Amino acid sequence: MTVAQDVLDAREHVRKLDPESTASPWVVLGVEKNKLVLVGQGDDYENMLPLFKSDELMFGYAKVVVGDDMSKREKFVMICWSGGDVGLVKRGKMITLRAEVDEIFTQRAKVIEASDVADLTLESVKDQLIKSCGAAYGSSTS
Repeated sequence: MTVAQDVLDAREHVRKLDPESTASPWVVLGVEKNKLVLVGQGDDYENMLPLFKSDELMFGYAKVVVGDDMSKREKFVMICWSGGDVGLVKRGKMITLRAEVDEIFTQRAKVIEASDVADLTLESVKDQLIKSCGAAYGSSTS
């Protein structure tokens, strides 16, 4: 598999670790002629959501900060998007594409499969990460 350099650069943009930053960097990949292409990237999670189209197979990768007042943790989430208007034949290609994306985005705490943007709000994703990663200590009382 050959991965375009702009896709690899976007991945590194998301992986950059800056403990002082509250940004949620992200990248979205689309599919053109059975190849993964960069659709967009940025630093504000909410700006990623409008890129997911109802008639497309797409993939997202984002860094999300979760935790409480006792500890903050950076977690990576991968989104496998199959819009509600995607036909069955096109939807079947998701398996092959997903294998390629798994090789690109190897670091992740959670994979979310979605077809409705409402399932991808930042709060919803944080809730899913907290449930899957454990160690939610709550507020300190001392």
